[in-house]
Amino acid sequence: MKSERSLSLCVTSNRRGDMDFLTLFAIYVAVVLTCIVLICKYSGQQQTPFNKLFNFALKVAAPFTPKWLQRFSQWILHRLFHQRSNIFIYLHILLELAVYAEFTYEVFGFCREMGTTLTSLSVPYVLLAIKTIFFYLCIKRDPGTVTKKKVAAQLHIYPYDNRLFHPEVSCPTCQLIKPARSKHCRVCNRCVPAL
Repeated sequence: MKSERSLSLCVTSNRRGDMDFLTLFAIYVAVVLTCIVLICKYSGQQQTPFNKLFNFALKVAAPFTPKWLQRFSQWILHRLFHQRSNIFIYLHILLELAVYAEFTYEVFGFCREMGTTLTSLSVPYVLLAIKTIFFYLCIKRDPGTVTKKKVAAQLHIYPYDNRLFHPEVSCPTCQLIKPARSKHCRVCNRCVPAL
């Protein structure tokens, strides 16, 4: 009788664990698919099949959607994808915190009970710290700018391949000769070398 009760508790707890996993997995899949859809939609490609399908779906849904909601969603998407914003930094940090909180809550205690050394369990946290340092450096460092003073030196850093990058091509916005691999950034409105 006692073993049947413990078996039923074990099965019940496993079902709850599966439900937790399935819920988390469904949320993860929904977030990833949403990000893929948004990136595909706002990547700058205008005539892709996905974009045509998306525009058709918008035309069908537009009569049923309130105007204020349409304006608000367009404003949000414009802010996210066409203006400087720290939302992706905050989202990245939030996702990391969620993943490491889940790891600490679910895996860390279980591994300690199984006899895993603290040194082995600290490896993901050390890697997170190293990655966070490099992430911070990437955010804070200026990628550089093609200016009139620097353009002569930057022309010789990367050779022109005469396929994608041709000599004597100038940026129509900055009116400067473009070094190889440089592009004009639409967000910061300047030419950035080695994109």
